[in-house]
Amino acid sequence: MRDFSVRGHSVAHHGSARSISTWWTGWVRSAGALLLGPLLMLFAAATPGYAQSGSEGLYVSQRQLVESKRIGRTGFEYTLRLTLGNSGTKSYTSARVATSTTASNVQVVDGQADFGTIGPGEQRVASDDIVVRVDRAMAITEDWLRYAIQGVPVVTSEPTVPLPGIDANTNGVRDDVEAVISSWFSSDSRKKVLAMDIAKAKQTATVNLSELSDMQVRQLHEGSVVAAICLMEGGEDVVDLLATIQGLQFNTPQRRAAMRAYEERLAGLGLLTLPSDEIIAARCASV
Repeated sequence: MRDFSVRGHSVAHHGSARSISTWWTGWVRSAGALLLGPLLMLFAAATPGYAQSGSEGLYVSQRQLVESKRIGRTGFEYTLRLTLGNSGTKSYTSARVATSTTASNVQVVDGQADFGTIGPGEQRVASDDIVVRVDRAMAITEDWLRYAIQGVPVVTSEPTVPLPGIDANTNGVRDDVEAVISSWFSSDSRKKVLAMDIAKAKQTATVNLSELSDMQVRQLHEGSVVAAICLMEGGEDVVDLLATIQGLQFNTPQRRAAMRAYEERLAGLGLLTLPSDEIIAARCASV
């Protein structure tokens, strides 16, 4: 048996290459672990919430190594391709990531990546790559790159719905509102008539407000008040009923704006008095 050295390491020779092979494999594995450990950290896939800030729901989901180039003895330049995910409920346009670092041995050469439009639940690969330089002589931490994520939220406007809506039987109450009232009072035709009177007065006043005189606005308001009093005398919870009818009738921004205009018109008419007891009694008896 004789000894010889490989790079300063003493190796015993037993007349076979087996011991040399075993030693060499072990040395390569050890060295590989030292080299690949940091490398795997460099290019491990980013996870949701990984060192990011910015638009709600957007996150860097993956970081892929595209190219590696050695610069000097311990320096490397890496080209990385980012994937952006959207875990939120909004869509974004002009989505982009600005990359920065807090590591002293890392330089961001080109840190901006653009993704265009990304919808809820989607993944988008960047249209351009980022470039960083790393001095591998120093260790790096897991959060060696940070991402500032920006996107312009897509604002979806409510569809424009005609103010009057569909009134197929032309009785002055929208069909969808009439269907609900009919369902509520299917076994009490008197209460149905009174509830329809309230809905008709509100719809006429809001849809045709610009064409109505002050007297007509007063009369419509008084008619709905009398109908509500008759319902109340019949044991109906008028407050909840009126709130529900109003919620049904004024269910779009345009319709709610018309309701506010009607209320402002009423306020401008000054003090509104109730009809006399005789008028109220006559109306309640006529239904």
